[in-house]
Amino acid sequence: MRQLDGLYASYHKDWWCRLQMYYHFKLCHAIFSALMLLVLAFSIVVGTNWEESYAVMGLTAVATFIKGWSEFKKYLIKINVCRFSYTTSGTTLIEVKNFARGGLEDMSHFLVKMKTRDEIVRDFTPPTCDGFITLYSTIFVDKAFSVYEYCVI
Repeated sequence: MRQLDGLYASYHKDWWCRLQMYYHFKLCHAIFSALMLLVLAFSIVVGTNWEESYAVMGLTAVATFIKGWSEFKKYLIKINVCRFSYTTSGTTLIEVKNFARGGLEDMSHFLVKMKTRDEIVRDFTPPTCDGFITLYSTIFVDKAFSVYEYCVI
């Protein structure tokens, strides 16, 4: 059963890091969208009050560049993929807890199922950023995860 503690700690780390990546990509997408809308609104105000068409063209070009950069970075796809990853990791955490409570499956079948799920998630999602792994290890450095702490029998 010590193997379950290692699985739980690994999936908790994966879940937490993927959730932080999800929030990071969501924040980046929101910042780029807001900045693009702000520059476009400013170009409209400048265009109505000032007859200098080059300023309006320049501001519109900057807004288009910001929008293009956001689409180039594919933040929406990264948001969806990270959402899939952290929800799958959360479901896996629940399954590990349920198995520790007295799951009906055989341990070898359970481990094969977890390995298959882990491979699917890792194939479809971008690698976890090293910064989030370092942050996780500083936040949870004293926390030793045990499945039995979370199981109410």
